[in-house]
Amino acid sequence: MKIDKIEVFVLRATYEESYWGTHYVMEEQTEMFFRDYSAAYPLMVRSKPLYEPALQTVLVKITTDDGVVGWGESKGVVAPRAAKAILEDMVIPCVIDMNPLDIALIKERMAGLMRLRGHVQGFHQEATSGVEIALWDIKGKVAGLPVYSLLGGAFRDRIPVYASGIAGLDPGYTSVDVEQLQNEVRRALDRGFQALKLCIGKGVETDLASFDAAREVVGQSNRILVDAGGRYDYHAALRLAKELEKRNAFWLETPLPVDDFQGYIQLSLATSIPIANDMIWTTGMICEMYRQGAKVIFIPEVLKAGGILECKQIADLADRFHMPYAPHVSQGSMLQFVATAHLCAAVPNFLISEYWWQDNPLGNHILNRPLVLQDGHLIVPQEPGLGVEVNEAAIREFLVE
Repeated sequence: MKIDKIEVFVLRATYEESYWGTHYVMEEQTEMFFRDYSAAYPLMVRSKPLYEPALQTVLVKITTDDGVVGWGESKGVVAPRAAKAILEDMVIPCVIDMNPLDIALIKERMAGLMRLRGHVQGFHQEATSGVEIALWDIKGKVAGLPVYSLLGGAFRDRIPVYASGIAGLDPGYTSVDVEQLQNEVRRALDRGFQALKLCIGKGVETDLASFDAAREVVGQSNRILVDAGGRYDYHAALRLAKELEKRNAFWLETPLPVDDFQGYIQLSLATSIPIANDMIWTTGMICEMYRQGAKVIFIPEVLKAGGILECKQIADLADRFHMPYAPHVSQGSMLQFVATAHLCAAVPNFLISEYWWQDNPLGNHILNRPLVLQDGHLIVPQEPGLGVEVNEAAIREFLVE
């Protein structure tokens, strides 16, 4: 069996409702230095992410010489044509005619194309994820088994997920803003989610007000997670963590800048609230931080880390250091949620998974069989491969080129 053809599809869809990221970024405010130091430093410009006004992603279709088809997805939130170029100009010529069942070998060959140039995280890994996931789909179909079975078997057939992307308050918020936040929380709970994540990082006092407003709606359980987006220095992050301890938060995600490795290690040891990190997803870096004593919950994403196998290796590594595994899943098509579900089913130390809970135009609409979300849990597909069928006519509605 050989890889005969690889097709790359760039998709763009209009949001059914505004994505939280488009409202997440504050502008620099000089007066913050005198009102709330934690909201003024580090400078906002250093962690000001780009979000497009539309949903974008990249789907990958692999066809073997005997007609077996596998589907995968590459990260394409911004500059999706970059992922397409990486695949078409570099990756595809190097893996065409290889045996699609040799997933580890192909994964290393793809990574090796740019490893010498220091590409261990970024566009290259995001692009290759789509090929790797599609290979698992093929391997499962050939074996007549779901992907989770190929990964060692299912520890569970339902994946607990939290509703992600509820925007917290901004400095200078009003009672109207608080009411709006609480209405969003109620809406997520009404959709059956049992846990949710607030996007904070607006200053410690403002963040605590966001948490308290959500707590009024959720009740006293530890079902509120928070994501600070790398916005704080160590002392502000520690102050926030200590206050969240008192409030029984589930975890504090990415409070420090991405390159403050020692800060993450120290913070994880200085507070009882779990510290999570979604900005490091390379096995080598994670291993080194664990060796230095970090008690951090790393949350890699299958579309960023290079696919399912790298994330499984990270989960196994975390297990060796007695830490749980919790995947990151945000913007993209329903394929990323399917791939993540299989991975979570096969991981013994799985904790909880992220879920973009708002209406997704590239959700079940592009599948012939829908992925089922029930009582805050994803039901893991049982059919061979990823267990879903992509509706090609549906995805062509969203083709950019």
